[in-house]
Amino acid sequence: MSIEIEGKQYECPPGTLIVFPAGIKHRNWNGSSGPIVHLAFNTPLPDPKVPFAKSV
Repeated sequence: MSIEIEGKQYECPPGTLIVFPAGIKHRNWNGSSGPIVHLAFNTPLPDPKVPFAKSV
């Protein structure tokens, strides 16, 4: 999986843990030809009145 955090791109091999503060601009994608598993934990829970995700 690839991830971009505040304009800087990182490659994340299996087993990678990524932690960043709420509100940080980021995006992630599967740049490979194979499947990936991506788990995301968002804590604390986002405000249900505010849009959570935006497509880029």
